Amino acid sequence: MKKKYVANSKYSIPYNGDINNTIEILNSNLSNYVSEIYFAGNPIYIPSGRRPKVKYHIVNNSGAFKFDYIKYDEDLELLITICKNIKINSNLLLNFFGNLTKSNINYIGKLIELGVNIVTIGDTTMLPVIKKQFGYKVKIQNSIFIKINSSRDYIDFQNNGMQIILVHPDYNHSHSILNDICNHVLNRDIEFKIMLNEGCLIECPFRTNEQLTAQVYSIKDSINDFVNNPNEIRPLTQSCRKILNEEGMSISNFIHPNNLTHYDEYGFTYKIVGRSFSSINIVKTLKAYIKGDFQGDFRSIVENFKHSYSPVNRQNSFRTNFIIGE
Repeated sequence: MKKKYVANSKYSIPYNGDINNTIEILNSNLSNYVSEIYFAGNPIYIPSGRRPKVKYHIVNNSGAFKFDYIKYDEDLELLITICKNIKINSNLLLNFFGNLTKSNINYIGKLIELGVNIVTIGDTTMLPVIKKQFGYKVKIQNSIFIKINSSRDYIDFQNNGMQIILVHPDYNHSHSILNDICNHVLNRDIEFKIMLNEGCLIECPFRTNEQLTAQVYSIKDSINDFVNNPNEIRPLTQSCRKILNEEGMSISNFIHPNNLTHYDEYGFTYKIVGRSFSSINIVKTLKAYIKGDFQGDFRSIVENFKHSYSPVNRQNSFRTNFIIGE
C-alpha cells in the first residue's frame, strides 16, 4: 500500500510581481503551507542577480513602454505589510556578486523597517555588512551563489552570523550528505531550506558563468521581452542545456513532487523556484508539492524546463528538448 503523503507545512514561495495573485494565495487554504515569500527589491535601487522580473509593472504610455517603479514600490510595500501582519516571513533577495553601496544599504534598511525579516545574500562580503548595519533586526541566508560544502562550513557560517542556510541543489539527491548535515547541526539553531524545482544539472560546470551573465540584464531587457517576446522564447546557448538534451531529467537536481516524502524527515523548509513563472504555474507548483503528486508536463512546474520545445513528462522519459542557439 502506498504511504499516504502528509504535506510539509513550510514552503517558501516566489513573488513574481503579481500582487493580486499573491494576495489570493494568502487568502486561500494554501496560506496554511506558506511560511515565507521571497522577492527582489526595486531594480532601480538594487539588483537581484537575475533578469528584472517587472512584467506586471510595465505600462504603455502612448506607445512607449516603461517600468512603473512607483507602482512596484507600492505593491512591494503592501506585500511586506501583509506578510508582517499574518506572520509570514518576507525575504529580500540580494543574489548578486559585489559590494553593497551606501544607497543599497539605505534601501535595505527601509524594507527592513517595513517588515522584511530575512535577507538572502549572494556574496560573503555582504555578511558582516548586513550583520553590522542591522544586527538582530533581520536573519541572513545564503543564496546558491554561496555553496557551502560541509557541516563544518555550515557551523562556521552560523558563527559568523548566518542563521538560515540554503542547501546547495547539487546535494538534492545525496541523502548521505543531507543526513550528515542534519546530524552535525542537530542541536544548533539553524534553519535549512532546499530548492525543489530548479532543474539544473547536478555539479553543473557552467553555473557560475551563467549566474554572472544573468546579472547584466537590465530593465530595458525585461521591457523588450514584454513587448517582443512575451513568452520568453529564445534560443539557448548554455552548454548545460545540450547535456540535458542528451541525458534527460535524471541528471538534474529536480525533486519530483511524488518523492517529497523522502525529504520530510530532515525538517527543511521547501523552496519553490519560480519568480519568472506565471501566476497560474506558481499555484500549480505549490499544489503539486503539497499534494505530493504531479502527472503532466513538467515545463509548468520546473524552472529550467520551461524553455523545452517539447513536453517533458513520463512518456518521453523526462527528456528535455531545448532549441540550442549558436
